[in-house]
Order: sequence, then structure tokens, then C-alpha cells
Amino acid sequence: PQTSAGLYINFLTGATGTSAFTGWDFNPYNTASGLGFYWNQTPLGGLINAGVSTAPASILYANLTLGSTISSTSNFTSAIQGTSANYRGTGLAILGFRFINEATNAINYGYLTIQTTATTGFPATILSYRYEDSGAPITVVPEPSTTALLSISLLVVGAAGLREWRRRQAA
Repeated sequence: PQTSAGLYINFLTGATGTSAFTGWDFNPYNTASGLGFYWNQTPLGGLINAGVSTAPASILYANLTLGSTISSTSNFTSAIQGTSANYRGTGLAILGFRFINEATNAINYGYLTIQTTATTGFPATILSYRYEDSGAPITVVPEPSTTALLSISLLVVGAAGLREWRRRQAA
């Protein structure tokens, strides 16, 4: 929703709501200047839920590329509950994160794919998210639909090439 309340998401269960609820992890919302994020700040061993940032202690989110790894060595946002870390960009973005898995009390690493349509980053649509539930690092990989499209394209190109080769052999 395009409101200052935004959408609260629990990465583990997939539960969502328009207000804070027990176990929420991530809250994208519309600020006065654009897309902002709140993270549930339940401490665990001094670590807090946060997103991958552009630099140490920054509040700006990094747009990750395929092959990027999110782990304990990543730079994470310095935002605390009540302040926002921001993403400003247009188009498809991959944003990394860490969160406390309430089932295991371990830090899990993941990433979400988000589509934005304005330079303020808002409005935005979260297309998908993934995380590694063992606490291990996670590497950004292509979405299954992208892989399927590439596979189909290769089959079509291969079939056309085979047909051309057979035509030449017959001649």
C-alpha cells in the first residue's frame, strides 16, 4: 500500500499485515521522500535485522548483481527501529538482507527482488524473496522463470540451427 504504514512481512512464514505483528521482519513503506524500510530490531547476539548497504554503516541499500553473496561479511544498514534505510532507484533491483529466524533463533541471509517505477523507489512491488534457512551465506541466482525462458530460447535457436543444417545436408 502507498501509505506510511506500508506492509509488514514475516520472511519465515510469509505472513503479511498492514500493521506490526509478532514475528514481522521487514516493513517497506512510503516516506515523504520515497521508498523506506523498517526492520524489526529484535537483538540476537548483538545482531539485528538489516539490509545489505552500499558501504559500512550506510543507510543506503545496494542493488546486488547475480552472483553476489550475502553473508556475515556483507555491509549491513545501520538503521534501527524508528528510522528508515532507503532505496532510491527505478526498475528491477535485488536487495540483500539478514533476519532472525524465530524458529531457530539464528541469523538467516537472503535477498528480495523488487520492481520500482519511479526515481523515488515508490511505488514498488516485491516480486519474490529467498533466504538460506541454515544460517549459511546465500548467493543471488537467476529467478526460475528467467532460467526457463533462457532454456526455451536455446531450444528454439538449436532447433532452427538443426533444421538449417539438415537442409544443407540434403542439398
